[in-house]
Amino acid sequence: YNMPLTSTCCPAKYSSIRTSPDMLYFFAILKAWFTCCSLLTIVTPRLPEESTGLQEVLKPYDIDQIFLLSPTTINERLSKICEIAAGFLYYVSLKGVTGSDKLDIKLVKEKIYEIKSKTTLPLAVGFGIKDSKIAKAVGEISDAVVIGSALVNIIANHANDVDVMKKTIRSFIQNLREALDSIQ
Repeated sequence: YNMPLTSTCCPAKYSSIRTSPDMLYFFAILKAWFTCCSLLTIVTPRLPEESTGLQEVLKPYDIDQIFLLSPTTINERLSKICEIAAGFLYYVSLKGVTGSDKLDIKLVKEKIYEIKSKTTLPLAVGFGIKDSKIAKAVGEISDAVVIGSALVNIIANHANDVDVMKKTIRSFIQNLREALDSIQ
């Protein structure tokens, strides 16, 4: 079971993540979660790659801290993340917000090849994947496809009719599955 975790109590302004009172409290909460839940990965979008404190907390529980990469990730930072990352890497394929209509598969492909030249870890791609056509194109060049906003939009658009919502979600996921299964 993968549980994405975004923490707003971890601003990058902390010079030593391990000694911040907020982070010590955060780590205590994480330890409690690890004791009672089966967490495999934690996505930490706001922590810098220098934040080894969280990795030290996760290691005894065999939980990987998943780092995010983006189109604007500079080469030096990419190399550093690839050195310390475990589990998989998550490439945020857009500079804009999730659900955007501006995904350029050619640019995504170029960045994926750049990332894969520095790591053997699997690479998940998310943001801007809103239909089965885009999912297939991304799935052909990545190891995993992450879809969020498209499902949230279906839920929002059919919030007043749960039966229609379920059917629409089922159809959407079935189309995604068929597209991804067709990849050679």
